[in-house]
Amino acid sequence: MEFRSSARRLTSAEAARLRYMGQGNVPPPPITRSTGQIIRENVCTLFNLFNVLIALALAWVGAWSNLLFILIIALNTVIGIVQELRAKRQVEQIAVLTAPRARVLRDGALRELPVEELVLGDVISLESGRQIPADAKLLSGQVEVDESLLTGESDAVRKAAGADLLSGSVVVSGACTARVERVGADGYAARLTQEARAAAPVRSELLSSMRRVTRFTGFLIPPLGVLLFLQAYACGENRCSRR
Repeated sequence: MEFRSSARRLTSAEAARLRYMGQGNVPPPPITRSTGQIIRENVCTLFNLFNVLIALALAWVGAWSNLLFILIIALNTVIGIVQELRAKRQVEQIAVLTAPRARVLRDGALRELPVEELVLGDVISLESGRQIPADAKLLSGQVEVDESLLTGESDAVRKAAGADLLSGSVVVSGACTARVERVGADGYAARLTQEARAAAPVRSELLSSMRRVTRFTGFLIPPLGVLLFLQAYACGENRCSRR
């Protein structure tokens, strides 16, 4: 969202109207599934249903000793859930913007507000040690900013009036006022975060190996389970054990 630079400060009423119009600094929606979705998608599968039906059939004919296979199925499901929950947590911990609040010129006064309450066109005050909460255009003053988290550039970058300030960078010296130019998902830090979160997280090699073994074993179980059921149904577990 672009905004033509202006020195005029916004009022609370104008800010509320801009938020209503979708021009607030709302963080982008999460790209990961919820914990409930992960559990549901790992438990409620056709493969698990088929194995549960086999287990019920074996229990019906009294072949209790043949039900140990269900432990492998349960282990495979649990490993899958743990692996995906760990990946979800790693993805959600990726964040460029960490400053919870920003100093905003609102209604002619300087206020400390949550960064989520910033809107397009807000005038913010920045000083040494503060993280830039949204992409902005420097209006007055001079600052040096650390953009290493965004660009990898280790040296501080000097910014003067008219320069662009990237969200996620940190003011290391000086002070300035700046007007918010982009908010929410359009901000540089938000786009960078989404790109990082979209990348596949590194998974535990141990968990991955265990998942491969249990998955391979799990696919051998259904045909064996059917054979065990047919055997138990035909002759009865007790009678077969006496032979």
